[in-house]
Amino acid sequence: MKYEIIKSIVHNTFLPAFDINILIDNCSNNNTEDIIKEWNSRLAKSNISHSTMEFKIGVHPFEDFVKDGLVVNFTGSDTEELFVENLKTQPENWYYRHHEVKYTLNSLGYRTKQFDNIDWENSIVMFGCSFVYGFGVTDEHTIPYFLEQLSGRPVINMGIGGSSIQTIFHNSIILNDSKYPTPKAVVTILPTLSRYLKYEDICSQNYGFWNDISSKSLTSIDHVTNNILLIKTIRNLWKTKTYYYEYTWARESTDLINKLDDSFCCGYLNTECRLARDLSHCGPETNLKLATEIYENIKSNI
Repeated sequence: MKYEIIKSIVHNTFLPAFDINILIDNCSNNNTEDIIKEWNSRLAKSNISHSTMEFKIGVHPFEDFVKDGLVVNFTGSDTEELFVENLKTQPENWYYRHHEVKYTLNSLGYRTKQFDNIDWENSIVMFGCSFVYGFGVTDEHTIPYFLEQLSGRPVINMGIGGSSIQTIFHNSIILNDSKYPTPKAVVTILPTLSRYLKYEDICSQNYGFWNDISSKSLTSIDHVTNNILLIKTIRNLWKTKTYYYEYTWARESTDLINKLDDSFCCGYLNTECRLARDLSHCGPETNLKLATEIYENIKSNI
């Protein structure tokens, strides 16, 4: 039974970008028992046919669990509790003391439009982790937003906080096989090679230093080797269909990644200046700088 659920989700749907707290706090019914009942009901319905035919490409059983256009003020590492603590240590003129952060989400938790409302053919799709998603900065201060302003093209923020190269591979396969047209360009900002993805029932979970303290697991040759092979696969998938550009913020991975293919270069993006509200991610100035760097590299082909 569980295998059928996983098979359906893996082969037919984008991975959701929201966390469970957003689901619980913002679904239409705030009664915890009713939320659990609805969740379990959707789990059961998702397995009715014992095949993938019940699912349409890009549709997740919980896609309307959270309403499209939901705005939240905290998510991921950018928690309200951390904000209160940071207020105690940051100077009086700290930007976030006087400016709120808004995360506007579609029904799968991505900081972009509902997928059916996107002009994919004329858009730049950006895959990545929390640096793409934009933890700690408001909608208008993310890398995808700045790149959209610079390029004059829609930039689709497909970032998921804490995500791995496996996550990017999963969503690349889904988008490639979907009803949506091929994007004008794809930009990928790779996370570290040590992260990995596990499919857990209907949901999925990315693992890294924040939730897996096993050094053996994080340095496992299995994860690194699998991720290197997936990078090559992602490249081959997009390079034959559209303009594809690749970067990483993981300095320790850059040299290794660039040994994969002499004819293809993975650029390094310096994310060491981390002045977002959570003090763990890049602030507006750095994000604009990174978006400008990306734009200068891709502008001749878009």
